[in-house]
Amino acid sequence: AAVRPSQDILPDSLPGFDLADGLRRVQGNQKLYAKLLRTFAADYAERVKEIRLAVEQNDMEQARSLAHAVKGVAGNLAATGMQDAASKLEKLAKQVLGGEEVTPRVWDNNLAGLEEVLLPAVEGIQTWSSIEAPAAATPAPESADDLSPEWVQQAAVRLREAAELGDVSGLVSTAEELKADCEAFGPTAERIVGLAEDFDFDAIIDMAGKLESGSK
Repeated sequence: AAVRPSQDILPDSLPGFDLADGLRRVQGNQKLYAKLLRTFAADYAERVKEIRLAVEQNDMEQARSLAHAVKGVAGNLAATGMQDAASKLEKLAKQVLGGEEVTPRVWDNNLAGLEEVLLPAVEGIQTWSSIEAPAAATPAPESADDLSPEWVQQAAVRLREAAELGDVSGLVSTAEELKADCEAFGPTAERIVGLAEDFDFDAIIDMAGKLESGSK
């Protein structure tokens, strides 16, 4: 059945996305899912060109990393076809890194496969809603000096686990819970939400590490 959230936050359908499944992945948070879709369209419109350039320059680690990022984002947004196409490109890059040969024709076919699903997805989002301007820089997190070491350690573990799973909704809900538990954690929580919405899981893992070192 078509997804029709209240207040028309999302359209009935978008090319390449299972909106019902996508909403389940963010625990029904329509506003968050809509923002993630807009962020995807803004950040990934040129991704096939970037992967193609990396392949042409024989930078297979970069090609692998770029394809891996698409695979992860597509999974979070419930875009199965895009996830599969990106996974195939990642595997090709890994094969070359492992010493195997991949012909230009195979690269072209698989790049075209990703392009066929990614571009309509981006165009669908752009048609549905104009891309929002990037959010203003989030304030630097406050020092954890005034928080108990045990509290900070627990917060860091929860954040790292969610980031390693690529769980955007889990990161957002964890950040909100931690902010509710400790007002001083507010600026850090807001930054975590911003990074999660940008799919910058590595930055959150790095932040969790800094929180842990600061609590020792």
